[in-house]
Amino acid sequence: REKKEDSVDPSVGLALHKKVGDSVAAEEPLCTIHYNSEARAARTKTLIEASYHIGDTPPTKRLLIHRVIGKYGDQN
Repeated sequence: REKKEDSVDPSVGLALHKKVGDSVAAEEPLCTIHYNSEARAARTKTLIEASYHIGDTPPTKRLLIHRVIGKYGDQN
């Protein structure tokens, strides 16, 4: 869906096969796109391809949690 008000279509989605830092072999799939519209699948594929960078060295580890926002605001 494009907006939170849009209904969820359970027949579409992404299945990720690789995480950041995982080793990848040539022709190995990074993810599977489940779709019901060729045009949207093509757009999604373009966005996914632009979001990956594959190189010889693994990326620097990133924090999973950047900050905690509690009842009284930012806790960091």
